[in-house]
Amino acid sequence: RVAEMHRPEPAFMIPPGILAFAGLLFGLWPKALDSILSDYATTVPDPAGYVADYHLALWHGINLPLALSALVLAAGVAVYVSRGRLRRNRLSFLPLANADRIYDAVLRSADILSVRLTAL
Repeated sequence: RVAEMHRPEPAFMIPPGILAFAGLLFGLWPKALDSILSDYATTVPDPAGYVADYHLALWHGINLPLALSALVLAAGVAVYVSRGRLRRNRLSFLPLANADRIYDAVLRSADILSVRLTAL
């Protein structure tokens, strides 16, 4: 039960904190990581023989990944703003299926099938 679980030690947050700090640091200052990784990137051969100029940068211009990121953020904001209406609408529809019942039925069927296939 969740109520019976103990709180994690403060040291439990150190590894994700280090990763978050490194992501923020190298996201805002990518040249430091670029100088380290560019030496490695030049040693990896491309099977097609294509030689690319790799570099890390904070801004790559307006491109498809930026447009998709903006679309996802806009969709998230739209869902958040209309969460009350979505919650009311969700309660008016019956769910298509129950995943627990489907899982149990699949296990039951697999058990019956295995007994029939291995019976002599």
